[in-house]
Amino acid sequence: MAGFFAAINSHQSAVDADLANRLMVGLEHYGDDEGCLLSEESAVVGLHLNKRERQNLSSQLVESDCSELFVFDGRIDNRKSLIQDNDFQALATEFTLTELYNLSDAELLFAWVKCFAGERLQSVVGPFVFVFIDSSTGSVIAARDPMGGRAASYCTVEGSVYFASDESIFSNLEGFTYNLSEPKVARHLLMMLEDQPESFIDDVEVVRPGEIVRWGKGIFSRRRYYKPRFDKAVYEQSLATNAREFRRLFDQAVKRRISADGTHFKGQDKPRKEKVGIMLSGGLDSVPVAISASQQLVSSEAELTAFSWCFPETPEADETHLSAPLCDSLGMTQVKIDCDAEPPQLTQDFPVDPRVPFSMPFVAYQVATLKRAAQADISIILSGMHGDLLYAGAKDVIYRALMKGQVRLAIKEFRVLTTLVGSYMEAIKRYLVLPLLPQAMLSRRRVIRQRHNPTIKRMLRDSLGQKLVGRTHWLMTESTLFPRPEQYQKLFDGSAGEDAMHARFIEAPYAIERRYPLRDLELCEFVLSVPSEQLYHRGQMRPILKEAFRSEIPKSIAERNDKTLFVKPILKQIEADQSLKASLQHQEKHWAHFVKDCYFNDADEKYELRQLALWRCAYYNFWTGRTRVLFNT
Repeated sequence: MAGFFAAINSHQSAVDADLANRLMVGLEHYGDDEGCLLSEESAVVGLHLNKRERQNLSSQLVESDCSELFVFDGRIDNRKSLIQDNDFQALATEFTLTELYNLSDAELLFAWVKCFAGERLQSVVGPFVFVFIDSSTGSVIAARDPMGGRAASYCTVEGSVYFASDESIFSNLEGFTYNLSEPKVARHLLMMLEDQPESFIDDVEVVRPGEIVRWGKGIFSRRRYYKPRFDKAVYEQSLATNAREFRRLFDQAVKRRISADGTHFKGQDKPRKEKVGIMLSGGLDSVPVAISASQQLVSSEAELTAFSWCFPETPEADETHLSAPLCDSLGMTQVKIDCDAEPPQLTQDFPVDPRVPFSMPFVAYQVATLKRAAQADISIILSGMHGDLLYAGAKDVIYRALMKGQVRLAIKEFRVLTTLVGSYMEAIKRYLVLPLLPQAMLSRRRVIRQRHNPTIKRMLRDSLGQKLVGRTHWLMTESTLFPRPEQYQKLFDGSAGEDAMHARFIEAPYAIERRYPLRDLELCEFVLSVPSEQLYHRGQMRPILKEAFRSEIPKSIAERNDKTLFVKPILKQIEADQSLKASLQHQEKHWAHFVKDCYFNDADEKYELRQLALWRCAYYNFWTGRTRVLFNT
């Protein structure tokens, strides 16, 4: 499902039909698929559904006989364990065991939420968001999965509460003032990581990852239901033992995202045999996903097609010399996308997400990929995106070696790390000093560094720069339960989930969903508990992954310790696009509210940062013009 909204009146009168229709208009930005509008006493919900979902409405929406509406977006990945839960079976007496297995994901989660009164969501695995409205009591429960794989925002207007997967829908509300959040826009123009999940629109709140929100009698309450789990036994296991478990969880994560293991429809006994795509580079994120997927599909009728970006004019960014032999060995069809022929020009064909005044140049490459996949009748594309987050934060490897009495190894590690960071002093700071500091002190250090960030000072208006500093990370306290707090914060802060949500707008016109095995909850929880030397050891990145796929990953790929970036071809394309600079001189310089005019000529700033900022500011102007048309403002 591309999008939804849900509304309820606090005074329990019927929701105005004209208002409901205006909210439905907000879902039309997702493409030509049909909408579904359903009212129940003082509540109304609207959905944007593709053809398959329209045929199985119960996979997205549950309507009970007791004035209850339950709208659901996502997947339940651990259906079997939920159904076999003894407490659940004892409470869900209206269903036989066979009937429980035949429930859709939405119906199963609805039953789970009702049985446990909104508690025990910790047991549910999968990307999801739901809104449960009981119009007889005038109450709402909404929740989001811990990885942030689906999204929801909410606001109140004149005593009524509104939830939506897309906050731009609220612009259709009478009495709602649509104002962009200046700090949020500024962070995105800077490419600054979020320290707290926030909406792009003032007076709109987001349901945070792993959070449950309740509303009743005009009062909101919110609570983080997800409790992080550190497994000390895993931390003390050998590389060989942990690599076997890593591989099991990795294969499980891939399997969950292939065909019907993703979304279960009511009455569906066997998985549908579909064509599956994968975005394949020559790196250690997408290659293991391709190997795992090809092995799991070998006995089925499903086809696996690889889509690989190539850069004939910028060969240093081209990895098809690595991915092509792999495709041959796995028997996969490979479709090469010539990204040099897909410059990120801001024309009417460039996708504009009305929710977000932000995009990236490589969206042009993504759109070219989706077009080719749609032509091949592919509805699911696997991606290794955000795999780097799994292995982040292994800065205590020297201390781990010393604790084991491996002094020589500690010295060797220090020498290798010194070479990587460029100086002894930097290595001492990163790998000897910072790992000893408590999180509170590290948080204060980050705040100080932000205040003195030269790019903030050079780029942003002074009044804005002050708004971006001074906040601690929202997961700082619970991240201290893990040996690598930085890794925990990056995995669970919601930024990766937000990226995926932005991508869904781009995917919707092609009826394609990209799925991310490396964002699997159980896989991420496991990696959080492994010792650091299994993430980095003796100058080698990701030893646990390489051990888990030993002899399966080609040597030319397994020995890589670098990551190919697409910055060079993108910079080349930006430099060649004369219209970008011209757009900055538009008579309405919307970007100038945030960015100083002199920034793009600042010789003290890195050329790469200035060029990417130029594109983002040009896009902001472009977005503002397009959304005025979309919102009729």
